Amino acid sequence: MANLKYQKHVVTCKKDKPAHPEISYPAIFMRGGDNWGIDFHMNWECITQPFQMEAAAMVHEFDQILCFIGHDANDLFDFQAVIELSLGEEAEKYIITAPTIVYIPKGMPHGPLDFKKIVKPVLFHNIVFSPRYIRKRD
Repeated sequence: MANLKYQKHVVTCKKDKPAHPEISYPAIFMRGGDNWGIDFHMNWECITQPFQMEAAAMVHEFDQILCFIGHDANDLFDFQAVIELSLGEEAEKYIITAPTIVYIPKGMPHGPLDFKKIVKPVLFHNIVFSPRYIRKRD
């Protein structure tokens, strides 16, 4: 390919090893700190079986967004799963049974995160506003 003016802004995704052994499909990670020197990191993972992704609460020094979406490209709202996520100091429990996006401000405890029931695959998309994903246990 010719030397293009904006080539540094375009990164082709590569198959990556998922962050958890229970995830059987390759993942996609975009590490903004590595690619562009920005405070942004995201990953996409396909969840096909129940498992506990995080067993304990954690906090981060950055904002985070968690997305849970149906995996059927023809109908992202075909969501056949049950996911439990606890938020805040009180560990307030949320039961996710439809496409859902969760904003977690920096410093807010969150977790455990438990994919309780998976009838059809769920696309899990984790977005963090930091050059790398770093966790601290609560």
